[in-house]
Amino acid sequence: MMIAKSACFRAATLCLFAAVLLVACSSTTPYRSDVEKNLRIQVKASSGSMLQRLNVGLHIYDVDPKCQLVYRGTVKLDGSPVDVGLPVNRRMYLEFYFVKSAVLYNSSSSVTYGMLLQPRAAQEYVAEASYLDDLYKVQLREKSRGSASGRVIERRALETCVSH
Repeated sequence: MMIAKSACFRAATLCLFAAVLLVACSSTTPYRSDVEKNLRIQVKASSGSMLQRLNVGLHIYDVDPKCQLVYRGTVKLDGSPVDVGLPVNRRMYLEFYFVKSAVLYNSSSSVTYGMLLQPRAAQEYVAEASYLDDLYKVQLREKSRGSASGRVIERRALETCVSH
């Protein structure tokens, strides 16, 4: 009798957790932009186990004159290259997130990687994000349109933002 109650409690807890997770995931706003696509995002990611799920995405924010973030939307990243448009000559904050969760039990971990960026006109950007073997890496390159080469952009944390 005690075993049946314990199993029912676990099942109810798991259902409640799944409902909360579903609501949390659905509360993000998809990023929309009507400017020319100037950022290509490429992702290589694996949770490392069939019993774990990996959710990867990019939150995009405007940075106001007081260095406060204004949420613009989220781009979900599933492994296929994604092209998005970022406004030029405006401070932006890009925050990559990697959320790993267990399929059969209540466990999750997450890591974020954010960077300030002020996209420039006539430039293209390529972001390469990876999460493999519990290690993550994000690299952003800037290149002139049509050019094959470019330069790696050094990460600037939000704390380095200077108010105007």
